[in-house]
Amino acid sequence: SIFDIKIRNVNRAPKLSKISDQSILEGSPMAPINIEGEAGGDQDIDKEVLTYFCEVNNESCANLLISFNSKTGEIEWTPGFYQAGEYNFVISASDSNSNNLGKKELGDKSFEPLTAKTVFNVSVGNKNRPPVIGELKTQTIQENKALNIDINTDLGKDEDIDGEKVTYECFYKDGSNNKECSSIGINFNRDNGQLFWQPD
Repeated sequence: SIFDIKIRNVNRAPKLSKISDQSILEGSPMAPINIEGEAGGDQDIDKEVLTYFCEVNNESCANLLISFNSKTGEIEWTPGFYQAGEYNFVISASDSNSNNLGKKELGDKSFEPLTAKTVFNVSVGNKNRPPVIGELKTQTIQENKALNIDINTDLGKDEDIDGEKVTYECFYKDGSNNKECSSIGINFNRDNGQLFWQPD
């Protein structure tokens, strides 16, 4: 006797490459990441094209200005200042009927896409930025006249761009040497930058 056997397609879920965790500083780029399927490239084991999705800390990667390509799985990110913290990335990939399977392969069933996920973490450390002293103009005074100067950072409040309190030091140039201002009678407050001097 003769009989037919029909073999229907069984869609298999994609599997994604494992991504290593990273530790970087604010203002420094993350090592580039390229998510791939187990078959290599952006396909699953059934040679179906994958589409990728990116979330970080339960929100879209786009909200943090993370460059993400949904077709290739490529991720690039340089966290800005004030973005120090821990970031949990969840990358998911869904297959599709890119092989154009029809009734012959699927029978009466429709193609049902399947999804896989891979997770990694990025720790962003704070990068301390140097303070900038505000503009100081050349001062001209007479002997026995008082000089008062309020030295401050360029942002004011004696704070740097990271919002950290600064302390000051005062030196003057004596030939090739730097000497402390107090050695010539200058009264200087290292906590608030207040300088007072009445030269003889």
